[in-house]
Amino acid sequence: MRTGSAIPVIDGVPAATEDQLKAFGAAAASSGAVAMFHMVGVTPEAATLGDAFGGRAPERTIEVGPDTLRQAFRELTSTTETTLGAVSIGTPHFSYDEFTRLRALLVGRRSSPAVEFFVSTGRDIAGAPRRRGWGRELRASGVQVVTDTCTYITPILSGPLSFWGGVHEATGDITDTHHPQHGASVSGRVLLLPGGRGSSSSSSVLAEVIRGGVGPAAILLGERDPIIALGAMVAEALYGRCVPVLVLRGDDYARARSWRRTHRTNGGRGRTA
Repeated sequence: MRTGSAIPVIDGVPAATEDQLKAFGAAAASSGAVAMFHMVGVTPEAATLGDAFGGRAPERTIEVGPDTLRQAFRELTSTTETTLGAVSIGTPHFSYDEFTRLRALLVGRRSSPAVEFFVSTGRDIAGAPRRRGWGRELRASGVQVVTDTCTYITPILSGPLSFWGGVHEATGDITDTHHPQHGASVSGRVLLLPGGRGSSSSSSVLAEVIRGGVGPAAILLGERDPIIALGAMVAEALYGRCVPVLVLRGDDYARARSWRRTHRTNGGRGRTA
């Protein structure tokens, strides 16, 4: 998040597995806009700090310690709920080594019937546990294996609308088959959403439906959602099309749920949506 779209050089990590680098890269790309990073002594092009910087001095240095990590944890924890509803791992996709470790952790154990447990992986990796007979063991432990997608993108977990995988870019139709408004169109409508549901690519889908003229007239949120806000901001900056995004608090959001039509004035002329 602090790096933004720059290329960070991470120094002080003695070693990292491919799975750890995969997880780090996914988090860096979703929290910020990091497309590449160097890890000194770990990634092949960064044997030394000098190699990583190509002989140049760093633009700035950020010290990362326990307090930094605790603050990040607090910022990422956006709910006050204490009841666990689901566990979703393998986003990005689970590897064979991760399946091996998960199987060892779950021997003789089962997740609570009240908690859904999802593991996302690719179909090529999913075949190996099945061939070894682990699939039956994982199912007995309450694990549901999902292939070639992520549970926070597709309609596996119930929740707010995801533009990526949930809205058709060309038509604005809601394609999420589990959404209450499946088949309806967001085009020209005021959307009332408790929040977004990832992925970060939802920003680009929202920008595209706005560019194509099939986007919503406005979006009203029950809580802040930077992914939705970013999509609307990009559409205005690149395409000159403005879709207001507002956050409603408490009673205002509850009252808005009863609305059927909205009306706004524009230069003395009324417009309904």
